[in-house]
Amino acid sequence: MAISTIGASALDSGVAQLGKNLIQNGAMTLAQRGTSANIGASPVFTLDRWRWAQSSGTNGTMEQWSTAPTGFGSSLRINPSNAQTPGAAEYNIVGQRIEAQNLQHLLYGTASAKDLTLQFWVRSPKTGTHTFAAYQNDKAGGRLYVGTYTVAIADTWELITHTIPGDASGQIDNDTGNGFDIVWNVGSGSNYETGTVNAWQTSASFLYSTSGAANCLDDAAKDFAIAGVQLEVGSVATDFEHEDYGTTLAKCQRYFERISGRDNYQLAAVGYALSATQGEFVPPWLVEKRSPPTISYSGNIYVRGDSGGTTYTATNVVAAFSTRDHASLTVVVASGLTIGRCYLLETGNTTSDYFQADAEL
Repeated sequence: MAISTIGASALDSGVAQLGKNLIQNGAMTLAQRGTSANIGASPVFTLDRWRWAQSSGTNGTMEQWSTAPTGFGSSLRINPSNAQTPGAAEYNIVGQRIEAQNLQHLLYGTASAKDLTLQFWVRSPKTGTHTFAAYQNDKAGGRLYVGTYTVAIADTWELITHTIPGDASGQIDNDTGNGFDIVWNVGSGSNYETGTVNAWQTSASFLYSTSGAANCLDDAAKDFAIAGVQLEVGSVATDFEHEDYGTTLAKCQRYFERISGRDNYQLAAVGYALSATQGEFVPPWLVEKRSPPTISYSGNIYVRGDSGGTTYTATNVVAAFSTRDHASLTVVVASGLTIGRCYLLETGNTTSDYFQADAEL
């Protein structure tokens, strides 16, 4: 259930966390929203920062998969529920959007624009030509790169490396918006094909494929999976940058944070009663968000206080405002609150009971 937002603070620049790998959660370790989601809509997030997008017609799941190449604990799997052949105007992609201020050191738009090297493990149901694509939204007219790679053996993990040349004609603004999309084509129609591959080009449309590229969705018994994704500055692939879980979590919580009852009843905020039926609560975010997030909730939410820790079930939650640091929530219950008294706001004790703040690109 979405919470309506009455107001929001002005966006400012913020400070982002950088590392060698420009891809976040490239080891596929973190899944705050859950380990599986249906892909019958667009966009869909499951593993943190990883975004599925499609035009229409595709059914199945995107999920965190325990089958992974040596040295990794998880992969991201696209599992179609039935054989599907995209029409000319259909596309199916999975990838990430990278915050623009994290990419200023690429020097795009100058003669010193830096090369990038992409490496990833892939497990495809098809051999032959496959594609990934990158797109810059800030450049007038758009800048597109469609890269090709070859899968030699079906249903087997293979390590792919590909150097993307620096784009002297590109543009990435210094802000908290979308600076760079990078996506893997899982199956797209002819309207999304380009004849120019492995080179930057001007394109008003984000194209994902080229003629003859594999459709990885035409067998419901087969899966497409990627793991160990790294995008780094330079023309040489280096060892994958494994980072601790806490670092990955903090990076990803800049874009999405969920407070849920995965272990027990979880405290979300402290507040006070405005009336017998309403309380005001101010949950602080663990990490400053990219932008004022959209707040939503699901399942059982409780107001707790008074003698003996009485609980009152929330019947509605409305965000009075949302900022990059916190939100102000008006929580409605049937009755029983004492005006001016302090109360706690908490979730139920299952993963289906949660608050979340979404500032995804």
